[in-house]
Amino acid sequence: MGIKFTVDERGGYYEAKFLKDCSDEDLLTVYKSFIQGDKWQPGLNELIDISDLTSPDLGAPGLISL
Repeated sequence: MGIKFTVDERGGYYEAKFLKDCSDEDLLTVYKSFIQGDKWQPGLNELIDISDLTSPDLGAPGLISL
């Protein structure tokens, strides 16, 4: 999938690292899976790393839906 999540419990945040290929569909599917999983906790801050993102398939519609 197009996003990898890492949780830093001591720091109180999670990192969402966007991989090269990330589409609007990936964005919703992967975030939903992460939030429904056992690692996400309400109140965690989020750090977003888009330094490797090269996909033109991620756009405003996906971000708005999220």
